[in-house]
Amino acid sequence: MSNKIPCSGCGKIYPLWIAADAKPANCSECGARVEQRQVQPVIVAEPNPTPPVQPESTNKPNFGLIFFNTAIIGVALLLIIAVIGVGIVLYKFKTPTEQPNNGPITDVRNENSLVRAVGLVKTAMARTDRSQTKYFQFVWETKSHDEIEETYNRETQLFIRRSFPTIQNLQLMPSFSSGSCFLITADGFAITNHHVVEAYLVAMEDRLIYKQLEDQIDDNVSITPELLVYLDGIHHGAEVVYDSTEYDFAILKIDGISDYPFFRLSSMDSIPRLTKVTALGFPASSNESLNPEEDMQDWKNEGSRDPRNWFKDSDLVYVATPGEVSKVSERGSHGLVVQHTATIDSGNSGGPLVTDGGIVVGINTWKTTKLDDDGFVVGVGMNLSLSIHSVFDEIAEQNSEIKVKWVNSLP
Repeated sequence: MSNKIPCSGCGKIYPLWIAADAKPANCSECGARVEQRQVQPVIVAEPNPTPPVQPESTNKPNFGLIFFNTAIIGVALLLIIAVIGVGIVLYKFKTPTEQPNNGPITDVRNENSLVRAVGLVKTAMARTDRSQTKYFQFVWETKSHDEIEETYNRETQLFIRRSFPTIQNLQLMPSFSSGSCFLITADGFAITNHHVVEAYLVAMEDRLIYKQLEDQIDDNVSITPELLVYLDGIHHGAEVVYDSTEYDFAILKIDGISDYPFFRLSSMDSIPRLTKVTALGFPASSNESLNPEEDMQDWKNEGSRDPRNWFKDSDLVYVATPGEVSKVSERGSHGLVVQHTATIDSGNSGGPLVTDGGIVVGINTWKTTKLDDDGFVVGVGMNLSLSIHSVFDEIAEQNSEIKVKWVNSLP
């Protein structure tokens, strides 16, 4: 089918189809009407929009999961409430080891207090040379040459003469000593044995010997005996403020101490058998040698600027050995003595024998053993402590300055 149409009058060609809104044209040549056709608009029906297909919901209630989650949350809340409750109880009712570590000791298990109230006692010597101080683990004692010959073999005698100085025809020898002590006041008064500080006391009496030794070395050198007490691993200077002439007993004043925990003392002259007691002290710190030759090996120390370097951390931790009172008896010149089963050793000397309530009933002083002909120990030996009652009067005489807390009964 042709898309052209001729004019009926003159035959001029025109388009067959015209727009729907246009009118058929008249021929421009002859003016006749051209039979053109109008194009009818094509109406395309707009499709109805199809809503998106929603997936079928899978969020159906899972009652099992809901119950499980609820149970977990409930248990967690109960645990939180329990922890808070336990914390409140512990805060209000602290155990002995959590109590403030000052004031009188009332429980022998209170380690926070004991580490600051039980001390390691060490005699020492300080040498200051042009403002530089070194410490040595001994003090000088004097011996005659006859004593040296009677005590040591020839090889050791030669070592002594070569290594140690002489003053006024006397041989100077290093004297090593250590032991234990315990605080009886918050401001640093402490009790120990006389034999623990004896070497220090002798050295203080021999100050003239030290002065001559200083002059012999150098005018700028100062050499002085020292007494050190280690509390909770920290060393303090100390002095002997009272030395008993009757019993193995001395009182120290430790420098730099205030508001420290301390022990109460028993004034009782009798302690029931089987009373639970604990011996406290530093047996591992003892430098006691088995023979004079071993004693010379300790001379290897070259001096230290810090006396803390002499010990490992474990050496400065007190040892507690539990036991029971066997009996209390008078031992002549030794005074009233507590025999017990709490093991003590030489380093324990001067340490306290305490009840479970922290009351001191004795000063650890002796351990007796029996040896057979071959030198082996026979039996278990005896642990003996000087009763506090024996030195009650001597301590009481110092009460104008030393405010001791006494207990006249055991709980």
